[in-house]
Amino acid sequence: MKIEPITYNITFPDGEMYQLERALQRDGSILWRIREDPTGFCLGRDLQWHMDPFNSSKTDEYLKNTRFKYDEAINIIISFRASQNIKE
Repeated sequence: MKIEPITYNITFPDGEMYQLERALQRDGSILWRIREDPTGFCLGRDLQWHMDPFNSSKTDEYLKNTRFKYDEAINIIISFRASQNIKE
């Protein structure tokens, strides 16, 4: 049996927290989505927050914008914080 975490909390010194959640893709692969809180919004490559629709309503465009490899997700969070002028 293999046990893996499905959510990681990334917390910055200013208290801002983001969640990386595993997201099973239609092809069976695993990518990650970025959430700031449990409201259902995901951060996209465009550094904007997007409402996470029901599975049946998720377009390929939406998934391409909001699903990442792990290292890419970390870089998106860093880029987002830089775009908000948040100093570390």
